[in-house]
Amino acid sequence: MYVFVAVACFMLGFFAGQQSLRNIQQNSPIADPSGNHTRKDSSTGHVENLGTGRVQFTTYVTCDKKVIPFADAETFSRTDFSLEGGFIKTLWFPHAYEDNTRYYVLSNSDDCNSLVSLDKETFVQIGTSTYYRDKNDIYSYITGIDTNDLHPLHADTSTFEILRYGFARDKDYVYYPAGGDGTIGAIVKGADAGSFENLVGPYAKDKSQVYFVNQPSEGFAKVTTIEGADTKTFEIVRSGNGSASVAKDKNRVYFRDTEIAGLSPSTLRTFSLSPRLLADNLGVYYNGMLIPEIEASTFSIGTTTGEVTLASDIHHNYQITKDGSDAQLLSLKVISTH
Repeated sequence: MYVFVAVACFMLGFFAGQQSLRNIQQNSPIADPSGNHTRKDSSTGHVENLGTGRVQFTTYVTCDKKVIPFADAETFSRTDFSLEGGFIKTLWFPHAYEDNTRYYVLSNSDDCNSLVSLDKETFVQIGTSTYYRDKNDIYSYITGIDTNDLHPLHADTSTFEILRYGFARDKDYVYYPAGGDGTIGAIVKGADAGSFENLVGPYAKDKSQVYFVNQPSEGFAKVTTIEGADTKTFEIVRSGNGSASVAKDKNRVYFRDTEIAGLSPSTLRTFSLSPRLLADNLGVYYNGMLIPEIEASTFSIGTTTGEVTLASDIHHNYQITKDGSDAQLLSLKVISTH
């Protein structure tokens, strides 16, 4: 994808090898933000090389043969810029430009459809969040190995506010930097902005749904809905980071955003040994699976020495071997009988 500034009189022979531009009428008026019109004088024929595949003329700026609204051709050039408390630099946005009033940023895909126009005077980071604003819009910034994107939310700037754990909202919508379907700078589908609230850790809810910020081992965090959760009785049993979260409502127990079938919320017990180890009066569960032949109502965790933890119930003594760095249970075996 290429960024150009085009003159009405295109010198085809001089610029052989460059991608041909859409025919633009000479001195065609382009609306500016105040509603006036501007005309660009192409009589000087000024040409400036902006780098591989990018040429500046004196009339209009185009990206992939489409005119960039409001861009000032005479001052348009490559740039990088930083913000106090955050940054947007060519390290992350190698295709960044500016004119006398705006910054123009392409994501690292170099796709002209990703071009964002920012007001220089008012563009600023909102607190220490990944959200930015100018007088025209709110923007979500997300970065990763394969994606660096500054995405306009088209939010209501007068009511926009930052919530916890990456959420934000305005009078109409709830936002998260990455959506449940993997889209970037997304509206949280179905969320009610008026009743939306953060809970402890990665959980949130509104009047009708409970939400969980799901961070996969690779890629961006996504907001998922916990299907069937009762919002009125939903509570956090064990918080911490997303991988160690346990919650319940009047009907179910959830590890992260997944129901543990068969586990009773009214007699639920947790263990400091691992967030994946849970019990009620009828069974002991690990990773959502029932561990057979343990008498659950009397099961308890004893002392830990190194990688070995002792446990017991009314019938047996157990040895649990775990990886302390990840709280992963590796084995449970009977070592003696009462």
